[in-house]
Amino acid sequence: MKILLKNGKTGLFVKNSGDWTSKAEHALNFKSPKAADDYRQAHRFFLASVLVRFKNPRHDIELKQPVFGSHRASPVLNGVTGACA
Repeated sequence: MKILLKNGKTGLFVKNSGDWTSKAEHALNFKSPKAADDYRQAHRFFLASVLVRFKNPRHDIELKQPVFGSHRASPVLNGVTGACA
């Protein structure tokens, strides 16, 4: 499993604070979705979503921004809207 940040417009993944890559294997891998979202907010990557990627892409989960914190949002999980807890 990999936890990545994906730009919603370009489809690129965060490689580091200033670089993006089209290859998920070169992207920054976070310890948790919360850590990825904290990084997203700290670097002001507001168009990025948190992507939890599994070996089988059918199980991938994409959490649209904003994900955590005081924001009110309903993330999209594999195309299905779910409530934030």
